[in-house]
Amino acid sequence: MGKYILLGMNQPNSSRNNCRIVHTSDNYEQLLRIWETIEKFYSQIEMDGRNGLNAASKQMIEENPYLSSLYEVYYESIIFTVTLVGIFESLKVGAGSMSEIA
Repeated sequence: MGKYILLGMNQPNSSRNNCRIVHTSDNYEQLLRIWETIEKFYSQIEMDGRNGLNAASKQMIEENPYLSSLYEVYYESIIFTVTLVGIFESLKVGAGSMSEIA
């Protein structure tokens, strides 16, 4: 577990386990870059008809594998599955760590 966590909320909001750790790092700046990458991915992701994601979206996923868990395809529509909340310092809770809670 890194010193910092990038926290997101699962979508739809009615999900029972709504909070989710998107990424962890000891470097705050790295998490800021990851956040920017996710925002860029969400703004550029497109479908290529029935062929699935377009080439640019596939390329971003190849370069940043964590993106593959942040969306779903339902028929021919893209559903974003995470809303980013913020970057927080991770803490030990009791005998476990935050990663054991999530």
